[in-house]
Amino acid sequence: MSPELPADDDLARRLCERKSFNGRPLAPGDFVAVAGGRVVGVGSTFEEADAWLAASALPEGDGIVCQIGNAEADMIRRGS
Repeated sequence: MSPELPADDDLARRLCERKSFNGRPLAPGDFVAVAGGRVVGVGSTFEEADAWLAASALPEGDGIVCQIGNAEADMIRRGS
Protein backbone atom coordinates (compact mmCIF):
# COMPACT_ATOMS: atom_id res chain seq x y z
CA MET A 1 0.00 0.00 0.00
CA SER A 2 1.32 3.40 -1.00
CA PRO A 3 2.12 6.06 1.64
CA GLU A 4 0.17 8.50 -0.55
CA LEU A 5 -3.09 6.67 0.14
CA PRO A 6 -4.21 9.01 2.97
CA ALA A 7 -3.40 11.99 0.72
CA ASP A 8 -5.45 10.37 -2.05
CA ASP A 9 -8.41 9.91 0.32
CA ASP A 10 -8.18 13.53 1.51
CA LEU A 11 -7.98 14.87 -2.05
CA ALA A 12 -10.93 12.73 -3.15
CA ARG A 13 -13.03 14.05 -0.24
CA ARG A 14 -12.14 17.66 -1.11
CA LEU A 15 -13.00 17.12 -4.78
CA CYS A 16 -16.38 15.66 -3.85
CA GLU A 17 -17.10 18.54 -1.46
CA ARG A 18 -15.95 21.38 -3.76
CA LYS A 19 -17.04 19.76 -7.02
CA SER A 20 -14.17 21.42 -8.87
CA PHE A 21 -10.54 20.82 -9.79
CA ASN A 22 -8.13 23.59 -10.86
CA GLY A 23 -11.09 25.85 -11.64
CA ARG A 24 -12.80 23.18 -13.74
CA PRO A 25 -16.25 22.32 -12.44
CA LEU A 26 -16.92 18.65 -11.84
CA ALA A 27 -20.43 17.55 -12.69
CA PRO A 28 -22.44 15.07 -10.65
CA GLY A 29 -21.61 11.67 -12.10
CA ASP A 30 -18.02 12.53 -13.13
CA PHE A 31 -15.39 9.99 -12.11
CA VAL A 32 -12.04 11.32 -10.89
CA ALA A 33 -8.86 9.22 -10.79
CA VAL A 34 -6.57 10.19 -7.88
CA ALA A 35 -3.08 8.80 -7.30
CA GLY A 36 0.03 9.97 -5.51
CA GLY A 37 -1.90 12.86 -3.94
CA ARG A 38 -2.88 14.32 -7.33
CA VAL A 39 -5.61 14.05 -9.94
CA VAL A 40 -4.47 11.90 -12.86
CA GLY A 41 -7.66 12.10 -14.92
CA VAL A 42 -11.39 12.76 -15.10
CA GLY A 43 -13.87 10.67 -17.05
CA SER A 44 -17.58 10.33 -17.57
CA THR A 45 -17.46 6.61 -16.72
CA PHE A 46 -15.63 4.52 -14.15
CA GLU A 47 -13.81 2.72 -16.95
CA GLU A 48 -12.41 6.02 -18.31
CA ALA A 49 -11.11 7.08 -14.89
CA ASP A 50 -9.72 3.59 -14.24
CA ALA A 51 -7.86 3.78 -17.57
CA TRP A 52 -6.17 6.99 -16.33
CA LEU A 53 -4.96 5.06 -13.27
CA ALA A 54 -3.72 2.17 -15.41
CA ALA A 55 -1.84 4.60 -17.67
CA SER A 56 -0.05 6.12 -14.67
CA ALA A 57 1.83 2.82 -14.16
CA LEU A 58 1.11 2.60 -10.43
CA PRO A 59 1.41 -0.64 -8.49
CA GLU A 60 -1.84 -2.63 -8.39
CA GLY A 61 -4.10 -1.29 -5.65
CA ASP A 62 -2.62 2.22 -5.58
CA GLY A 63 -4.83 5.14 -6.51
CA ILE A 64 -8.57 5.55 -6.20
CA VAL A 65 -11.53 6.55 -8.33
CA CYS A 66 -14.21 8.72 -6.76
CA GLN A 67 -17.56 9.70 -8.23
CA ILE A 68 -18.84 13.22 -7.81
CA GLY A 69 -22.31 13.16 -6.26
CA ASN A 70 -25.35 15.39 -6.35
CA ALA A 71 -25.57 18.44 -4.14
CA GLU A 72 -29.00 17.29 -3.00
CA ALA A 73 -29.65 14.35 -0.75
CA ASP A 74 -31.36 11.41 -2.41
CA MET A 75 -34.77 10.98 -0.81
CA ILE A 76 -37.53 8.46 -1.18
CA ARG A 77 -40.98 9.56 -0.12
CA ARG A 78 -43.41 6.83 0.79
CA GLY A 79 -47.00 7.53 -0.15
CA SER A 80 -49.88 6.84 2.20
